[in-house]
Amino acid sequence: MSTRSLKLALCATACMFAAPAGAADTGSQTQSGASPFAQNGAVETVIVTARRRSEDVQKVPAEVTAISGADLRVADVKSAIDLQNFAPSLTVSASLGSRDTDVFSIRGQSQPFGGADPGVQTYFAEVPFGASGPGSEYDMANVQVLNGPQGTLFGRSTTGGAVLFEPNKPTDEYGGYVDGQLGDYDLNELQAAVNIPIVSDKLDIRFAGDFERRDGFTQDLSTGQNLDNVDYDAFRASAIMRPFVHFENYVVFDWLHDETNGTGAVLTGVNIATIDNLAAEALAGEDFGDPNPCDADPAICQFEQEMLYALKQQQGLGPRVTTSSIAPGFDRDTWKVVDQASYDITDDLHIRNIFGFLSDKQRPSFDVDGSFLPLLDISNSRTWESNSLQVTEEFQVLGETPDKSINWIVGFYHELDHPGGYSEVERSVLGGPQPLNSPFFGFGSTEFESLGNGGISDAAYGSATYDASSWVRGLSFTAGGRFTWDHKVATASVCPLYLEGTTCPFPLTSAYALPTESANFSAPSWTLSTNYQVTDDTMLYATYRRGYKSGGFNSGSAGLPTQLEEFKPEFLTDLEIGIKNNWSILGVPGRTNLDGYYGWYDDVQKNDTVGILGGEAPQFDALTFNAARATIKGVEFQSTIVPNDNFEMSLLYSYTDATYSKFELPEFIEGGTPVNLENLAGDPFSDTPQNKLGLQPRFHIPIDASLGMPYLSAAVYWQSTEWFTDLSQQETTCAAFIRPPYVSGPYTCLATAGQQPKQGPYTTANFRFDWENFMGEPVDASAFVDNAFNKTYQVGANPYLHLLGTNASIYAPPRMWGVELRYRFGADGQSSE
Repeated sequence: MSTRSLKLALCATACMFAAPAGAADTGSQTQSGASPFAQNGAVETVIVTARRRSEDVQKVPAEVTAISGADLRVADVKSAIDLQNFAPSLTVSASLGSRDTDVFSIRGQSQPFGGADPGVQTYFAEVPFGASGPGSEYDMANVQVLNGPQGTLFGRSTTGGAVLFEPNKPTDEYGGYVDGQLGDYDLNELQAAVNIPIVSDKLDIRFAGDFERRDGFTQDLSTGQNLDNVDYDAFRASAIMRPFVHFENYVVFDWLHDETNGTGAVLTGVNIATIDNLAAEALAGEDFGDPNPCDADPAICQFEQEMLYALKQQQGLGPRVTTSSIAPGFDRDTWKVVDQASYDITDDLHIRNIFGFLSDKQRPSFDVDGSFLPLLDISNSRTWESNSLQVTEEFQVLGETPDKSINWIVGFYHELDHPGGYSEVERSVLGGPQPLNSPFFGFGSTEFESLGNGGISDAAYGSATYDASSWVRGLSFTAGGRFTWDHKVATASVCPLYLEGTTCPFPLTSAYALPTESANFSAPSWTLSTNYQVTDDTMLYATYRRGYKSGGFNSGSAGLPTQLEEFKPEFLTDLEIGIKNNWSILGVPGRTNLDGYYGWYDDVQKNDTVGILGGEAPQFDALTFNAARATIKGVEFQSTIVPNDNFEMSLLYSYTDATYSKFELPEFIEGGTPVNLENLAGDPFSDTPQNKLGLQPRFHIPIDASLGMPYLSAAVYWQSTEWFTDLSQQETTCAAFIRPPYVSGPYTCLATAGQQPKQGPYTTANFRFDWENFMGEPVDASAFVDNAFNKTYQVGANPYLHLLGTNASIYAPPRMWGVELRYRFGADGQSSE
């Protein structure tokens, strides 16, 4: 089915079933039509599934943030990056080369570049998936952010946390909505959903879709493209079946196609000593005998001046214009199926089965250095860069004792990951292969690398909570444990080209294959916690947890010593103490949650490009090492106050102290031994601002209720400095330097050139006006402005000053405005008063 046909079918379905509001059956309003405003001047109860069962968030002994579907809409959340404004300690950054592949970080736990697993795992309907870019946040019941190690109950054990995307499920009430947005940059978005009960209490279905187009805000002078545009189509279908009593089966199909002009990477920093060093090493070989590469190859010095010119030119153009050496782009096709089956054996004993299937293909093309110079380009001209399949199966048994004093869960999780087809990465350095008489022959190259990563992960887990109120009223204890067995397999084929006119076969044949790597990793993880419900509204808790992240391989590195072909698992053990309180002062209700934590982070997996000595010239490869140790500590605060029916205010703050106490990475591997160890202890964590502050006021404009409910809302966000690399000591700029008397000596930098890969403190503000039930009709009218003060700030970077000599920045969108109109029908069309 074409995209146009899919849109028309969805809208036709929604409109065909759209009866007048008065003709619909009455009933409670579904999530999609719910107002985000607190009702009757009260702080509403928030239900979450952080412990794999539905419960009040105020009863969970850990920091959890739940953002309702209504709040997601009012906040105009269109991508994962927008979520960081609403959860303490959560940071979402643009990944290498693309704002459509996001990096989630919680309490300093992130995604190191390379073959390591993520420190924060995202889930869709309780199944792991990669939440990247736009197209995942529509028609949501809620998004839950779980802070801290998730080492017991969730599919994958992680060290940092989890983000749960829970879509709206079908209900037994007919209803839905059609929603359209128009705005500057030629914004056009159509979103719709319809809920249809087929057989009352037996079969309910729901269809939803989101289709958005928006022009880019970065102009590429080299290609004529408008980069950073939006162009995606997303569709979802779900059903709940209850063929017999006590049994329910929920199935959801989700599809996304995302195809854009790519991300505008802007050159913002240069270190000319880096490329001079690389040239000297390549020209001199292992003995580093030539003290000055300019003498051996004067083109190197000329290239240094070209780098400085490119930076000066870019500084004149500003952050909304760039000059790429290739045409950027991004394609993604992904679809998944989730099936959740549950059966109530008795009132106190239940079984659940959760099956997931995911197919994901991505093809980014980007200019790593962000300039017209052909330093490093990832063009991926032949096929997908990644093509993966994932199958998960999870079985649970849940129960409680007849006296309700103990509730428990045991389960088994199985995951199979393998390639969904051929994929490869295409990298070109210094313009690609060169003719023999070129001054850059031996430097310029193109490499095709096909990586096939897969494996099996199995885990058995259990958890039980004991209500010790017979000892002390309100006291309870929870103990949970898990053991994970990971078997990982990695295949790699590599074809490098240095001479102009040579080619690599497509696909790469077995002649280019490296030996297959496989290994087993296993470890226990646990959660121990105690709750003390001091009063019905106040809970104290303490939680002690251990999270585990599997090891992996340095795939695609030919000639690497055996002992360095794989890296080991990493672990985070933390202690969290907190208080959750619903309160009322002089009749004004509110909610305040406060926690402090301390984590011990061991065998930390870190990645860098390292030279492997042993041939005529060093071979440089990106390798991951268990290179660091750290402690992480912080404080998190959330509060909501509702003074009256017309006003509410939410506030969040987090402080994260995350620096490395030990951090050593080698510059070279010689004879199988890491040498020239660089001491990076004291470096701050990447993607982890030390301070975050968010403020969300909402004011209801009191008018006659028969005319609807207009209100104003804002989202103000501030954060302190954020680095986009763990290697802050290495990532320095340099425009002029003194050459050493011998090549292996350090260069002395005399002048800076641009900026390092970090973003200083900044504040943003989004404003929105909504009029629900406009003039008494089931219509919601809205107007919004995002980044209202047009703040220019970075959301990611390609931090390669120490490897490539460049830093390229990825910037947040400029100020954007729009209007929105939503028509609700059926149960969704009923007044929310």
